[in-house]
Amino acid sequence: MVTNSLNEEFSISLSFLVFALVFSVGAAYFDLKTRKIPNKYNVTAFLIAFFGKLFLCSMNPVYFSNGLLGALFGFVVLLPFFIFRFAGGGDVKLLTALGMILGWQHFLWIFVLTTLWDGGILFPFRSFYTLYLFLRLPFPLSEKLSNVHQHLASLKRSSKKPYALPVSLGCLTYMLLFLFCNQFLTETMGQAFDIHKYF
Repeated sequence: MVTNSLNEEFSISLSFLVFALVFSVGAAYFDLKTRKIPNKYNVTAFLIAFFGKLFLCSMNPVYFSNGLLGALFGFVVLLPFFIFRFAGGGDVKLLTALGMILGWQHFLWIFVLTTLWDGGILFPFRSFYTLYLFLRLPFPLSEKLSNVHQHLASLKRSSKKPYALPVSLGCLTYMLLFLFCNQFLTETMGQAFDIHKYF
């Protein structure tokens, strides 16, 4: 019975994680193509997760409560960036829906991985791309250098970074950890790393 219960928990967790990965990859596609994530896309994913976890309440109420906390965390964590125009409304809704899908514990792990991708791994590529666009501006080099701050600010505004891309990479990284490293992390670091619980 215990083994069956654990297998059931693992299957449910994996299902939600696959859903989160597919959802984030789709959001990245929209964000890269149009620099916008459709409201209907985010709302649909949120509602599917909401009613899915509501259905699972009969099995374990924790599924639903953690989903609501995850949605709240997803909304709050990016809201300041939206207020100061460092993120779009679609990005806030993306993380809100992702929090509902994953639950707050797993959402926090993915947010950390997303931040590592966004601020560490992808940052040099964005910097080189901005420099490439700067060098291709149709102005003499002396004029570019004399107004470098103005030109770079204009380029950054016109080439909004697709935040859904590092989110999808964070989901993918987390899924690989879930599938291949979960047992090792749980045995060596304790229950805090038992990532197949509390979805």
